[in-house]
Amino acid sequence: MTRYEKRLLDNDGQQRLGTVLVSTMVSLVLLTVAITVAYHLVSPEHGWVSSFGVGGLVGVWTCVLPGGVAGNGIHEWRCARRVD
Repeated sequence: MTRYEKRLLDNDGQQRLGTVLVSTMVSLVLLTVAITVAYHLVSPEHGWVSSFGVGGLVGVWTCVLPGGVAGNGIHEWRCARRVD
């Protein structure tokens, strides 16, 4: 009988995933606010609800890349700081 681990991630992977998820959520909020305000400044006749709809939808699609990059960078920085 072979033994195998039932976890999907080890401890380092779990910490990395948590950091990336938090970073992605922060990125989502910041991008949504920035795009909403920019869209409302460019086209104020559509109103805030329409601006928020555009900002939210664009924010959802674009938050993954900066969130992943920033989260991975933060995790690597923490690991390097622990080693030193």
